[in-house]
Amino acid sequence: MNFNPADFYIHTMAVRPGKETECKAQIEQICDKFDESQICKEILQSIKSLAENPKEEGIIIEEAISGTSRYEASFFQQFRAVFARSWKTTYRDPNILRVNVLQTIILGLVLGLIYLQLDIDQQGVMNANGVMFLVLINLTFTNAIGVLNSFPLETPIFMREYGIGLYRVDIYFICKVLAELPAFIIIPIIFSCITYWMVGLYGSFEAFCVFTGVLLLVANISVSFGYVVSSAVSSVDIALAISPPMVIPLLMFGGFFLNAE
Repeated sequence: MNFNPADFYIHTMAVRPGKETECKAQIEQICDKFDESQICKEILQSIKSLAENPKEEGIIIEEAISGTSRYEASFFQQFRAVFARSWKTTYRDPNILRVNVLQTIILGLVLGLIYLQLDIDQQGVMNANGVMFLVLINLTFTNAIGVLNSFPLETPIFMREYGIGLYRVDIYFICKVLAELPAFIIIPIIFSCITYWMVGLYGSFEAFCVFTGVLLLVANISVSFGYVVSSAVSSVDIALAISPPMVIPLLMFGGFFLNAE
């Protein structure tokens, strides 16, 4: 009771140092008893029946040969189950979301106070240029680095579950993206609402919507960039090491410090 069956089998059938003779005798006794059991006979009969009637009982083998679906569940059943798990995994700890929102509010207030109500002159234009660059840097690094641990940590579980045909690759990725999408929409909007009006950028609701839309695009493209790096490497440390050098050229040629032409 309360013991992993696989661990119990391994522990029982293992040959422990210093007790080789006793362990081997025990293993032989267990195997002999299993050979005499009804379960063993049923398994052997099932194997024999499958070999003699592959078209009737060898459904999995037939599907593998013919290229048909190897999944027992339908697309929507897989989607519903995987999305429910992805949602629970993402939001099982609401404190993480609270911390991210609080961090966004504090950073937005700090930027808003430093660049509070810029004057519309040459100096103000330079300051506005700087605050927009800082906003983009914050969204880029925060969102890209925030998802770098997504795939390296989940790859062993995914490979095992995909290997036994629980769900498709595209369903796993789509569900993961959709489960995390609300946070990557709400947080940039909060950041935009605070920063835009405190800094005193162009006082038009239409301009504010464009500004917010650009921030949403930047945030979610950064998340996609983080997904690409995360899925391409085997560990979080490697992902953290290679992602900043890949972003730096984009900052250099983004038009803030070097004209696009």
